[in-house]
Amino acid sequence: MNKFLLVLVIILSIIVVGGGGYILGRYHEQKKSNDSAYKTTTSSETAKDQSSTDSTATVKKNTGTDSSQVATDSSGNAAGATEQNIQLTSIQDGDLVKSPALVGGKARVFENTLIAVLKDANGTVLKQQTITTNATEPSQFGDFTEQLVFTTPQTDTGTLELYEESPATGAPTNKITIGVKFK
Repeated sequence: MNKFLLVLVIILSIIVVGGGGYILGRYHEQKKSNDSAYKTTTSSETAKDQSSTDSTATVKKNTGTDSSQVATDSSGNAAGATEQNIQLTSIQDGDLVKSPALVGGKARVFENTLIAVLKDANGTVLKQQTITTNATEPSQFGDFTEQLVFTTPQTDTGTLELYEESPATGAPTNKITIGVKFK
């Protein structure tokens, strides 16, 4: 009976140690995978203040009076200096947009989901639409194309905003805003 208990304890110990090792290995593998997904920032980005989660980009309209105006992020860096997580390619700053407006580009966003908001010059929302990218991996860019159907406003100008919602707070992050013309 004592030999039976001893053998049973040894077998159970092997199972527990082996299972624990397997679980620990899977944990480290998952952690390594997650770490590599979030190591997409450059060294200049990691030196920035990490307390702000809103990496908003604003595209300033070039009026032709100052050729140095360029797209900037929330820290004032040129938009081309660091790769933006949302990149709009179908509409440029100052473009004339008519319904249906084709919104296309590429994005690296949480759960492949971003929001497009078209507003008139008074800030009235003309269209808000959820857009999904075709990314196959969480840390990779995916292409997106969507048509925004809207009623042409009375104002001549407006803005198009693209952003993702923070999974923690729901606040807009990685936001880009461009000026558009309706007439």
